[in-house]
Amino acid sequence: MVLKKVLSVVLLLITSLSFAQTEKADEPWPHRKDGNKVRKFLLTLFLVALASTSFADENDIPTREVVDEITRYANSKGCFIHMDDENIVRHQIRGKSYFIALYDIDTVCNMGNNNHRPAFAALSNDKHGSVVIVKKYSNPAQTSDDFPQTIERIFTKDGELWYAAKEYNWSMNETDPAKIDAICCPSLTVEARFYFGEKGWMDTRVQADGHLVMKKKKRARGQAQQDTGTASSGVPDAK
Repeated sequence: MVLKKVLSVVLLLITSLSFAQTEKADEPWPHRKDGNKVRKFLLTLFLVALASTSFADENDIPTREVVDEITRYANSKGCFIHMDDENIVRHQIRGKSYFIALYDIDTVCNMGNNNHRPAFAALSNDKHGSVVIVKKYSNPAQTSDDFPQTIERIFTKDGELWYAAKEYNWSMNETDPAKIDAICCPSLTVEARFYFGEKGWMDTRVQADGHLVMKKKKRARGQAQQDTGTASSGVPDAK
């Protein structure tokens, strides 16, 4: 991306010099005036194209490169299981822009049916334009165990990071056995904000004392939530 910008600037300079060299001093004034108009028009178009390229570079996500780097890194920390290439977003951490990615990993490599867990990672471009893991934000151990095991997607809303997940309906208040989820199939829909804090990636449903806000609210609402099959995020403000 950086190289593309440099090449564009170099090409702009070459184009400008070429026009300047081809203009002859003894040309009649009307021809020189027309040449100036053409040169200005072409240079304007080039600058617009350059600006558009720069804007696209700042917003495009190099999906393939991110997935390859996540796979390489995850396999050095455990056994990489899965990553949906749609689960990559741009977001700032402490004022700097990163690619934030979600993937599933088995950190003990038992490959059991329920040993996978979600993990978040941050990536950026190095000085050569290559996509690299930012290790201080990407160790699987920095993703709190408080997150649901099955996170389906991540997205941004109002400048904040959000996730959508499924949780198990294993409520103590559930009286209908048919509604109790099997180990394979969590059914309760959860959406909540998350962020990178002093202790790593944190679920905003979890209070400082470790209590899960959503579960408190779910018990209070009782059957109303069970009937809808949807759990509220109960999101407190992120610190």
